[in-house]
Amino acid sequence: MKLGGNSEDMRKKNRCTVLQILLRNDSISRADLARQTGLNKATITNIINDFTQIGIVRDAGSVIASNGRKTAGIRLDMLDVVTLVIRINRYEISFAFCNIHGDISDLRKENFANDDGIDTILELLRKNTQYLLDNRKEKKVMGISIAILGWLFRYDGHIIAKTDGFPELSKVDFREKMSKMFPDYHIMLDHDANLSALTEWNAYTKNSETAAGSMLSIIGGIGFGAGIIINGELFHGSNGVAGEVGHMGINFNAVNYSPNSSSQYRGTFEEYASPRALQNNILDRLMDFPETSLNDKSGLDDIYEAYEQEDELAVWAMNRMSRLLAYGLTGLIFIINPEVIVLGDRIIHSERFLAKLRYHLQEFLPSVLYDRLDLRISEFNESGILIGASIAMTKYYLETFKIIDFII
Repeated sequence: MKLGGNSEDMRKKNRCTVLQILLRNDSISRADLARQTGLNKATITNIINDFTQIGIVRDAGSVIASNGRKTAGIRLDMLDVVTLVIRINRYEISFAFCNIHGDISDLRKENFANDDGIDTILELLRKNTQYLLDNRKEKKVMGISIAILGWLFRYDGHIIAKTDGFPELSKVDFREKMSKMFPDYHIMLDHDANLSALTEWNAYTKNSETAAGSMLSIIGGIGFGAGIIINGELFHGSNGVAGEVGHMGINFNAVNYSPNSSSQYRGTFEEYASPRALQNNILDRLMDFPETSLNDKSGLDDIYEAYEQEDELAVWAMNRMSRLLAYGLTGLIFIINPEVIVLGDRIIHSERFLAKLRYHLQEFLPSVLYDRLDLRISEFNESGILIGASIAMTKYYLETFKIIDFII
């Protein structure tokens, strides 16, 4: 949003700047707040007095300031300011409220089938969204933010989901449909991997004085998707499909020499290294490991548990996955050069697996790159995507200064 020259614009800008710093810190001194915002102490005092009066800033007791001294601190308290967040997954839709601090409440889920028509899905969205709005009590709802699977194609003001094996999702622009159903609320729509990346970046920069830097956040389920953060901002690409790393080719021979394969993912990153690929490898090698505890009904959680218990088939499959995952990540590191890579959603949360992955990355990468890479497993589960949907809405309200009028 471009600022005009009047004092009201500047007043809102200064208050949004203060809110951004307060959101990034659990607590902070007034002096550090002035230093980080670049505002003088008198302006900070006036803003904090206003925020205290309307009840969104409270005393935080003693804090250690940047100069090492103990001083009085303040913290943000906006528990009642929420976003209605929605995640459309392959088999279910999740609905919840998430406040500006990342706390999720009123979570409810609806299952549906791949062959359900788009009208059925839209009705599930309408019914459950309306239920939450009708029962929001004292919550102040900024808007409705939707996370969706597949890749999103943006053109001429439209956003269309392209989900493999799920053509119904491509029939409508969910943002347009929801805007017509709920015209009083701002509607946002983004890829689930992008919103997960916002959560990871928010956690990575928490209590930091800067939000600049780069991150590659990969979530894995049936396939792979990634959110790319550059200079602290999500990168969508020209049509919104940036981050679809699962479609990246890593084995050209699979395309050339497997012409009869029914898979549309031949030679791609997700065909070899995704959680779905892991399950397929288990099925393919079951007969070769007669002592395994796994069977043809084993899901990801079963495989991960067997891996930690040293099941030979699970160990073989996870070791294979770690090497192939490292191989694909190596190419992405040379292209994006992120300072941190986060692996989340249905990718295993295991220090043992992470150590194996690091071992292979060290094989593939020059030491000058490997030594500077921060590789970590996400501390979030599905909640990371819902929290990211809330962060996206909060970010919109801050960047447009609408949050100032909203909270008064």
